[in-house]
Amino acid sequence: MVTLGSGIAGGLAAANLIKPAFADSDDQSAGLPVKQIEQILGANGSVTSDVLSININRNDLKASLPGGIPVTPAELLNGTFFFQSLGQGRAMLNADFGLKPSETNKFINALVENDLTVQAFHQHLYDLSPMIWFVHFRGVGDPLTLAKACRNAI
Repeated sequence: MVTLGSGIAGGLAAANLIKPAFADSDDQSAGLPVKQIEQILGANGSVTSDVLSININRNDLKASLPGGIPVTPAELLNGTFFFQSLGQGRAMLNADFGLKPSETNKFINALVENDLTVQAFHQHLYDLSPMIWFVHFRGVGDPLTLAKACRNAI
């Protein structure tokens, strides 16, 4: 079972602040089936410090800050998925995804139905109009199963 500390470690690894001892720095795939994960999620990613990072922009979300200042999907309205190999065909997933209020319950239910753990549910920018909610979630298991679970929720 993964504790909160492992989620923090995954975040630190993704931020390039720590490097797992088991990782091979010459392995561009980070010990993960990168192309297959990208195909399942329908987006390209990048591997940095043995962590696969994939951003999925919500191009359908249009929001603005007070004064009508637009916020574009690529800036702050995206989903970010981090995969890190744990070895022996297992990986850790740490992710978040931006949602319209009407999408939140269905998305959270899909995460739970796909054995992913909801970590947080909040807004990144409180003055956005319309309101956008972010769900942070994680999981541990086969990397392709984790990617499919994410796809099922999306």
